[in-house]
Amino acid sequence: MELAVVPSLPEIQLSIIILTRNRLDILRECIAALLPHTAPGDEILICDTGSNDGTVAWLSTLPPPVRFTVVPDSKADFATARNFAVQEAKGSWIAFTDDDCIPAHDWIARIKHNLTHFQAVGGPVLPGKLYAYPRWWSGEFAWTIGMSPRGLVRRQDDCYPATANLAAHRHLFEMLPFAPMPTSMGPDEQYLAGREDAQWWFEARRRGWRLHIDLRQIVFHKVPAERILWRYVIRRAEMDGAAAGKRFPNKEIARHAAIEGSRIATQLWLRPWQWMSKPAQCSEQYVWATRQLALAKHATAAQATSKERLDSLIVEGVCRALRHEVGVIRLRAKRAFRPKLAIPDPPRHLLIAAPTYLGDTVLLQPVVRLLAETWPHANIVVWTAFPEILRTTDPRIQIISTDPANEAEVQRYALCASQLNFVPYYHFGSRNLWRNILSTRGITFDTDVGFSKVSDYFLSAHRVHKRFDVHEHLNLLNLVSLWPLVGELQPPRLSPDPEVWEQLTSVYPQLRGQRFATLHVDTALEMKRWPVERWAYLGKICRDKLRLHSVFIGNLQASDIAEELVKELGHEHATNACGISLTQLISLIAHAKLAIGPCSGPKHIAYACQTPTFTLYGAVSETRWGAWFDRELHGFIRSPIQYLSPLEQTGLPENYAMLLISAEEAGEALLKHARKLGVSR
Repeated sequence: MELAVVPSLPEIQLSIIILTRNRLDILRECIAALLPHTAPGDEILICDTGSNDGTVAWLSTLPPPVRFTVVPDSKADFATARNFAVQEAKGSWIAFTDDDCIPAHDWIARIKHNLTHFQAVGGPVLPGKLYAYPRWWSGEFAWTIGMSPRGLVRRQDDCYPATANLAAHRHLFEMLPFAPMPTSMGPDEQYLAGREDAQWWFEARRRGWRLHIDLRQIVFHKVPAERILWRYVIRRAEMDGAAAGKRFPNKEIARHAAIEGSRIATQLWLRPWQWMSKPAQCSEQYVWATRQLALAKHATAAQATSKERLDSLIVEGVCRALRHEVGVIRLRAKRAFRPKLAIPDPPRHLLIAAPTYLGDTVLLQPVVRLLAETWPHANIVVWTAFPEILRTTDPRIQIISTDPANEAEVQRYALCASQLNFVPYYHFGSRNLWRNILSTRGITFDTDVGFSKVSDYFLSAHRVHKRFDVHEHLNLLNLVSLWPLVGELQPPRLSPDPEVWEQLTSVYPQLRGQRFATLHVDTALEMKRWPVERWAYLGKICRDKLRLHSVFIGNLQASDIAEELVKELGHEHATNACGISLTQLISLIAHAKLAIGPCSGPKHIAYACQTPTFTLYGAVSETRWGAWFDRELHGFIRSPIQYLSPLEQTGLPENYAMLLISAEEAGEALLKHARKLGVSR
């Protein structure tokens, strides 16, 4: 007689956790919405935190995939309850929603899809019914009533999903449990504060985990209409700030919050009429100011910082607001007495003021060339720190270097001849020259130009919006497109001087006839620095796997670092070329088989020389700064983090994003790219 084979129960893949207390009716709706879309291997785990309305008795009658557990301590906060539920769950993936939420029909399917590609995923929490919103309502503070703010829908990195719509691999919650409140709070305060979800996502971002916001992974939240009251919103903002201050009592964050909150509150007090004309905008600012001041108060209390310290920060914020108002009045007065900008058609005299970094200057070359080709009879003058990059662009273009002796010449041309002053970048320019002369006919971006003061942007005669989700070539093209431009944008090009190469190989004879790669071990910006020992690892990859000689480049101050690397790799396998001139650098990179480094000037020179590159992108975007032309030549590796807000960056080294790129991962990606190019032997 054969024994029947009993099929084994499927291993639990997804556990959906729902916390509940005394909300049986709405809990029934939530479970009913989930059940039709569960599959074998899913479970719905209800975690009761102290109900006395018959919830537990009802749950005990439900068959799988629903099961329930009870938190031992009914006074536990949300974080403690969620951590307990994670321990009780059986799934390798954990999803959270709330008992008053109705997930969309494809919510479970989208979570499963997303967690095969990412470590954690969140989505929007939208209104579960129609509400009569008051005039002062703003979507920016929808978080106060349990909805997602506009920033999440716009994919702002520092807008975090809520546990009403959050899922992750189980081991992430085990490595990083939800942080309980460090001090006791009453039941109402616990409910209003929460913040364990925001704190968790905040820490997950700082750790560089692969996170994703899926705008189609939707949950509908049926919040009571009573929450859309001013007193509830303000109370929630106060408690949210208190919870944030107690969870993360950082001195710098407290200082920033106190100054920001008092500054915003003062500005609202100075402009009371705006409450009538812009009620939503004013409410938005007031709610945030309330939240920030509560954060500062509780963070300083947690640090045992004196009340006098907090008061001094508030006074500083008030003073900043007053200075801002005075500055606005002065700025408006200055602009009022200026003549209106007239766009010449056709243009006869144009100034492009770009005292900036090397990489930015290379990016500017194609746009300057296109402008010259469109207006061949125009007199175009370019003020630059790197005349070697732009000198060969077009013989009709006049180049003025940023040597201090030439500033008077730029000033005379801007005052007496130039009809328009394009200012794409201004990192090294004189502030007085911009404020008093260039800005009167200045056309610049609304951000990320390099001005030392925010007010400098508002002095320009015309501002162009800069986008961070497109390539910088397109931003530069948009800046000068006041008239139709003729032709296509051509790639930047630099040609090495044969005589310079001969001079260079006489200094470094080991490079003559040698296959080599350049490794840029130094950069002007701290956020792009990579540890020396990791450069040594890539140097060994070049030596042992690619059979390439390593030439270390950088400024003269990096020479000591390069010497250490040369000693480690061996003088027959590496060369220290730090401190060479720009023309020598162009010639060196043009003869290299591969240019390796962070996103900086030498990389852009390699683009212009058509030398293959391998780039390490830290806190900068490959989409914006990567190869626009000849993309097949250029490989890269990205940091898990490409942007951290100032709050998220607090307490971390400036080059934290670069530190998250391991030498082993970079080496593997480098080998893969080199083999694709046929560089390896």
